Amino acid sequence: RKQLFSWEGDVCIDLEWFQDLEGLQEVLALTHQFLSLGSQFLMGVPLEIVNDGSMVQDKLNMCLKRHVRTLHVETMNSLGGMLHREDWKLVPLPCNGHLGKKDGKDMSEVVVREISNYILNIRRRRLSSFTYRSQNNSFFKTSEGYKTPPDTKIRNPFAATATVSNNAETTSSPECLPFDGMEEHVSTIVRLVADLLGASDSQSSLNLVTKSMVYGILPWCARVLVMIEKLPSIYQEGCQVLTNIFDLYITTAFRLCSGNAANEKILLGIDTKHSCFETVDLSDYDFRSPSPGFGGFGLRSQQVQTPPKPPTSVSANPEAELCALLPGESDGLSRLQGFIRDAQKSLQGIAKLDLVDNWIKDPAMKDDTATCEEEFAAATTDVLTKRTAVSLNLVCLSLAAHLVTTELSDMEESMDSSCDVQLNAYRDRLFASLPPFLTLLNRINAVRAIRGRTVVQKIVSLGSVWEESKKLHEHANDYVDSLCDFMALIWRCLVSDACRLPQGIVTTIWDNIVRAGYMCLLDGFSKVTTCSTEGRALMSMDLASYFSGVSPRSLSGKLQVDPPLPLPARNDQHVEWKGRVDTYIKIYYFPPKDALAWVKENYQHHLPGHSLALALSTASSAQEAKKVAKWVKQLYDQGDNG
Repeated sequence: RKQLFSWEGDVCIDLEWFQDLEGLQEVLALTHQFLSLGSQFLMGVPLEIVNDGSMVQDKLNMCLKRHVRTLHVETMNSLGGMLHREDWKLVPLPCNGHLGKKDGKDMSEVVVREISNYILNIRRRRLSSFTYRSQNNSFFKTSEGYKTPPDTKIRNPFAATATVSNNAETTSSPECLPFDGMEEHVSTIVRLVADLLGASDSQSSLNLVTKSMVYGILPWCARVLVMIEKLPSIYQEGCQVLTNIFDLYITTAFRLCSGNAANEKILLGIDTKHSCFETVDLSDYDFRSPSPGFGGFGLRSQQVQTPPKPPTSVSANPEAELCALLPGESDGLSRLQGFIRDAQKSLQGIAKLDLVDNWIKDPAMKDDTATCEEEFAAATTDVLTKRTAVSLNLVCLSLAAHLVTTELSDMEESMDSSCDVQLNAYRDRLFASLPPFLTLLNRINAVRAIRGRTVVQKIVSLGSVWEESKKLHEHANDYVDSLCDFMALIWRCLVSDACRLPQGIVTTIWDNIVRAGYMCLLDGFSKVTTCSTEGRALMSMDLASYFSGVSPRSLSGKLQVDPPLPLPARNDQHVEWKGRVDTYIKIYYFPPKDALAWVKENYQHHLPGHSLALALSTASSAQEAKKVAKWVKQLYDQGDNG
């Protein structure tokens, strides 16, 4: 067997494969010509004794499917190796010449056009390189200079009117989108690309794709397109190769960002849905009589000295739990669950996702010196931008899926309509899953970057600090300053020349890590099961200190460098996130009835564990706590079913 593919670095040399494909196309065309001669030589022979050529066709189909199998195996192996070797650095778009606004088009549309034409140009170059011996035999009439593959439909080779339309010359102009720019899926991609670009307008800021996408995913999609166009009878097998290409990247991206299979299940709500209700330990709670516990502000804690309790334990996967979609955000979660599980199932026996877990490792901090902290922040930012590149390339992948689906639908050859429906359905499921998928990946990337588990553990481990009732604190806890200082170093790395990311990507990363900080505070506060009035006041102080510490003004003071670094724009969402945590703290001052009413009204904006912790604080006994826990669970179950 000859080797159909060879490699020069990351570039696949596929000349042998294209020559093999050309030969198969010739065989296919000659077979159809041969079979079409039957009616000319067997005229008048009874049909029951005429061989309809099915045996020949079956043998040919077996040969074609072996070719597809070879391509399929090489595609999966080469892409798997390329993803493993990938450095996950964003690189400039594969385009010729300078990118810029043309004819009033937005930069986002220009980017979408260039990525689309990159795929189509690979296909066009190969189509123009074919030479068709079957067009030059005595059974096929053609006009001089005709360079398009023959129509593979059965025809009379002696007919003087045997002509074929020239599809190879009908290509999209490189100055416009190769599909309807107003179509729903295209407008979705253009909008997402615009968000990634932000206000970036320089050539150096258009780093939007990875090498595995430029030299792997997109070229392989183009090769499969050419194969299907040349060998229409293997349309179904070709579509399977395409969906496996997409599934391989999607499942790899999910594992690289989430870190392991357990985190994936938590993010998707599979097998762990509302598990907090089964794992809650009521022994952590200090139940008290409602009187006299509601003097003063009505805080549900007893103003007497009690023996300190051991800190509440933090779950094994707190970072994934913090990133799960809130009930009010989970409209597309069921679709995403089904899509990811089907993708993983389709790759069973093809890809071992457990090998992906350690492809991108979190850095470890060796000591607490300032220099090492800066180095640790730089290493953390490097990992964060890599995982961000992994997730954001899903936008490019979705564009490729839409493009190949559109191209296949436009082919004039008779295709299997059921396969066309399946490919369109796959594309539609991908686009429906994309928004919640990107949300989850961006969140888990951010929480892992700021070491969410460590932040929550620091809050919980303060223990008796939250229980003190005779001490008014004048300053926030040290963990807040440490967190804000670390995030300031991440910001400095993000906007440095070494990073060179589009402004929209930098803004996306920053907003997600700021949100991650608020979620860590909220989760840590919810795990403090015994807290005094002064302890709640200290929580509010920590929150205010964090809000101030991640503000543009605070970053400016922390990063006093020359020339000054750009600062993040003010975001109203930061105020909204602060307000949610602040309100959550204050609800503990409410009487039980009012607190439970608030939980019922606002549970869709909080994770089940956070609502449960707040509701349990209203209970005066373990028996009442069980009833409250059951009531909260019913709220979330009702929301899921409604």
